[in-house]
Amino acid sequence: MPAFKEYKEARSQLPLFKISVNPNQSLSAQLNEYDKKSQR
Repeated sequence: MPAFKEYKEARSQLPLFKISVNPNQSLSAQLNEYDKKSQR
């Protein structure tokens, strides 16, 4: 899954972008969760 590889590479370059990669959850759902957390 190339998009997932790019996501992992981007994630490794952004320490603040802390998302636990959960294979049972879609990437967009994880990004939505991150957006919610970052708006607090």
